[in-house]
Amino acid sequence: MDILARKRIMDVDEFGAPKIIEEYYDDRNTLKTILNHDPYGNLEYIKFPNGMFYKYTYDDDTHKWPEIIKDAFNYESRIKYDLKFDVPLDETDISLNTIKYTYDDLGRLVMVKGSL
Repeated sequence: MDILARKRIMDVDEFGAPKIIEEYYDDRNTLKTILNHDPYGNLEYIKFPNGMFYKYTYDDDTHKWPEIIKDAFNYESRIKYDLKFDVPLDETDISLNTIKYTYDDLGRLVMVKGSL
């Protein structure tokens, strides 16, 4: 007798990005994870089967770096980037703790300073 150890089904958009992932926990019932992507292909929203979700907002210039990450409890983290070197400059977490990064003229990390 064959026993199904794990079964997953994924629905993808026209670009191959996942939209829905269904994971079977028995023969008939599934848990669904829902994903939405922006026009640039970035993950914009993910909702897990337990109701938890995350929303991502990307930088306006390159649309490549997540600047705001917000969850189901409306907590948010923020990150500012140096787009010349593609590196973070400032990070602020949900408790308003900050981390600041300093780089030299070649984009090499020279200092990291966090909240006390």
